Amino acid sequence: MIQTFFKIFYLILIVIAITPRMWRLKRQVNTMSPQEKDNVVYKTTNWFGKKMVRVAGGAIEVNGLENVPKDKPVLVVSNHQSNMDIPVLLGYLNKPIGFV
Repeated sequence: MIQTFFKIFYLILIVIAITPRMWRLKRQVNTMSPQEKDNVVYKTTNWFGKKMVRVAGGAIEVNGLENVPKDKPVLVVSNHQSNMDIPVLLGYLNKPIGFV
């Protein structure tokens, strides 16, 4: 119970800490190129995914990442074995990602 409280409190602190950065980015977004916007979104979601996995107490071991082409799009099909599918994909796939 106490551990859950601390994890929720930690996540709230993360949101409070990144809010000023998001406000600054929102003001700058009109001057950014599409590639810069994509890069900012990728870095933010990658960081957030890794942070969520760490807060949840998960340990991730990625095998076969060298088989994923870096310069071509890929289709990843997730079977939703848990609620951690999305944070794991965001944090550890090392590619910009979108969801349908």
